[in-house]
Amino acid sequence: MSPGSEVARGPPRAVLGYTPDEKLRLQQLRELRRRWLKDQELSPREPVLPPRKPGLVEGFWERFLQPGGLWRKQVRWPPRVRGGGLS
Repeated sequence: MSPGSEVARGPPRAVLGYTPDEKLRLQQLRELRRRWLKDQELSPREPVLPPRKPGLVEGFWERFLQPGGLWRKQVRWPPRVRGGGLS
């Protein structure tokens, strides 16, 4: 075998193990990987599916029951009794 064709076999046996810098880097990578995995959990603000379109009846009730609707301005609770009162 010629000297230039030798295959690099890594560090000599006496140098096996990680240096303090390598250990620190591996620890930091492990921590970042865990943090990234935690961030992959879905929250209610990040829905997977697009919001579904409500049907006719469901859509009516959603709009009808929203605060500030016209019917809320017309209906008063408790009801006012006009006139003499209840007898």
